[in-house]
Amino acid sequence: MTSGNNTGALRPYTAIQMTEAALRQAGVKQAMFTSETLDIAMDVFNRMLDDMLNLGLQLWGRDRVVLPPYFNRQQGPLPLGTPVGIDLQQRTLLRPQPLLVQTDQGGDASLAFDGNLSTVCQQTAIDGSITAIYQGGTVVTQLGVMFVQAGPQAFFVEYSMDGITWQAIDMVSVTIDAPNTWFWKEIDGAPPALGWRLRNVSTQPLVVAEVYFGNNPQDIPIPPFTYDDWDALPNKNTPGQPIQWFQDRQLAAPILFVWPVPDATALFMTLVTRRRRFLNQITDWQQSLDITSRWYEGITASLARRLCKEVEGAELGRMPMLLAEEASAMQLATGEERDPAPSRYNPGLEVYNF
Repeated sequence: MTSGNNTGALRPYTAIQMTEAALRQAGVKQAMFTSETLDIAMDVFNRMLDDMLNLGLQLWGRDRVVLPPYFNRQQGPLPLGTPVGIDLQQRTLLRPQPLLVQTDQGGDASLAFDGNLSTVCQQTAIDGSITAIYQGGTVVTQLGVMFVQAGPQAFFVEYSMDGITWQAIDMVSVTIDAPNTWFWKEIDGAPPALGWRLRNVSTQPLVVAEVYFGNNPQDIPIPPFTYDDWDALPNKNTPGQPIQWFQDRQLAAPILFVWPVPDATALFMTLVTRRRRFLNQITDWQQSLDITSRWYEGITASLARRLCKEVEGAELGRMPMLLAEEASAMQLATGEERDPAPSRYNPGLEVYNF
C-alpha cells in the first residue's frame, strides 16, 4: 500500500486553526481561548504579517501592476498595499485599426477610438457594449479604458470569431477613484478574433474617453534614480517619454516620479512594475491564509512566540524553546523561498579604449 499523493495545493488551513495552534504552543489552555484573547491574537497576527515584509523573501507576495503615465504629470501613487516597487519597464503597444466600431446603448463609438482623450463616448443606458471589428484575426494582449466618471465599474472583456457570438475572456470589477482615470489590464490567452468588445455590467452607463485594444507589447527596462540623483536633476520637468524613475516611499504607498514628464508621445504608453505587496490581513477567523503551506510551521512558531508576550495564560518560560523553533523553521522556509533561475552578477566594469 502506498501513501496518498501531495499535489502541493494549499490545505484548508484557516486563520483560527493557526492561531489556536500557536496559542497551544505558547502554553495557553483551551479554556482561556476567550473572545478577548482572540481579539489580541488577531492584532498580533496582523502585525506579524506586516513584519514579514521586512524579510523581503515571500515570492508569492509579489505581483505585476500596469500603471498609466498621465500627460504632463510627473508623479502618481503606486497602488495601496504597495510598500515598494522593485523594477519598472516602459511598455509600448501596437493599436490595430478597427474596420468598424459600434455602441448599442447610445453615444458615438468612434469617439472611444479616435486617440483624443477630450472626446467622450457616453452611453445612455446600462448593460451596453462598445465593440471593435477588425480585418481578420486580431489578438489583444492589453486593454486600456479611460473612464470619465469616478465610481465602481464592472464589465466583461469579450471576443467574437464571427461578430455574432461572443465569448468572455475576462471580467473586471474596479473602483475608479477620480474622473478621467485610466484602467489598464493585461489579457492572457487571447485568441486571434474578428471582434473585441467591452460589455458593461455595472449599475451606471459606460462613459469613456478612450478604449484601447493593444497587442505586440515592447518592454524596455528603465533604471531608477537614487534620492541624491533625483534631487540633483537640474530640470525635473523636461517633457518626453519616461526613461528613468524615482520612488518616494510615503506612509500610504510610494509616490512614483518619472522623468522626462510624459508628453503627447507617451499618451498610450504604460509602465509595468513588479512590486512587493503587504500580505492580506486577517479580518475573519474562517478565512484562508495569504501564506503558502511551506511557511506554515515557521509562521505558527513565530506567532506563538509573539503571543507568549501578549496574552493572559501564556507561559513565558517557553520563550527560549519557541525562539529556537522559530529560528529553525524560518531558516528552512527562507532557504527554500528562492527563484531557481541562475543568478547573474554584473560587476559594473567598463572597457576604455585609449
